[in-house]
Amino acid sequence: MVEYLNDNGSGNDPLATVPFCCTTTIPASFELQDPSLGNPRIIFDVCGLSCSVVSCIAAGTLECNGNEIVVEDIEGFAPVLNGCIQFLVSTFPVTGPCGNEEFGGVSAVALSCQGTICLEEVIGDFTTDEAQAEAFCEELFNALESGDICDVIEATNLEVNEVDCNGVSCPNERVIQFTGEFVINSLNG
Repeated sequence: MVEYLNDNGSGNDPLATVPFCCTTTIPASFELQDPSLGNPRIIFDVCGLSCSVVSCIAAGTLECNGNEIVVEDIEGFAPVLNGCIQFLVSTFPVTGPCGNEEFGGVSAVALSCQGTICLEEVIGDFTTDEAQAEAFCEELFNALESGDICDVIEATNLEVNEVDCNGVSCPNERVIQFTGEFVINSLNG
């Protein structure tokens, strides 16, 4: 579920956070070492994202000369971010009984997981000005095209944990879950 966060104009609040996770398994005899020894790392691709403007009808309250007026069926426009983010996340080290790579005197390798998170989310303010919503999408599109999008979308709160096998006995393997959030920052920030 995507958490919608309205941009209050300060340029500091994210527009949305998109949680993600992926899992992988390791043999039961392998050990996931203390995550602080190898902080999780992530790479991701946002080339599959686009922005479009949708028309919607909303109800609201307007203030006019100090009086509040309840208005129904206001036509407005909102920018929507849609598409998919592909990612690959890894951590180091996982140790096993034998191998040719060593970490602290034991055999060790990095562990990784890949995934795709797809979204279709309103990311800007609802406005009655279609041109304003289109300008927001144009600015986001320019960030996507120029490569500056990595300053707009970032991955945070990366964690790696062992999880149970959904109540099923897994005598020969251990399930490792990678979690985090993609944060879509304000274009003004």
